[in-house]
Amino acid sequence: MFNGGVEYEVDGVSYEDELEYILLETVGFCGCGSPEDAAKFLMECLETHEKPEDHDYDKDKEFWSKHGSGGEYFIRYALDRSGLTEHGGSVGGAWLTDFGNHVLELLRKEFKKG
Repeated sequence: MFNGGVEYEVDGVSYEDELEYILLETVGFCGCGSPEDAAKFLMECLETHEKPEDHDYDKDKEFWSKHGSGGEYFIRYALDRSGLTEHGGSVGGAWLTDFGNHVLELLRKEFKKG
């Protein structure tokens, strides 16, 4: 990711892979700074929106409590705006969209998790 390889092209613009394209064009990364760390954090955020039967909601609460209410909701709004999650009455109860699940799979593949 962000290493300069070219394997994915959209509208004449080259990207290293589909994940780089999504992070730059949908999520809003610019590629400078620490995109790998930011992508790992994004993966953790998306994982809190998974809802398998054995999902650990206490772990979610612990994760979000580290960021305070403002940080939590800023992130949740950004995930929703990027189309990674959707929600009913409250963004706090959001779930992954099909696109969000796809991005989570790409991130896990990138970081060899899951």
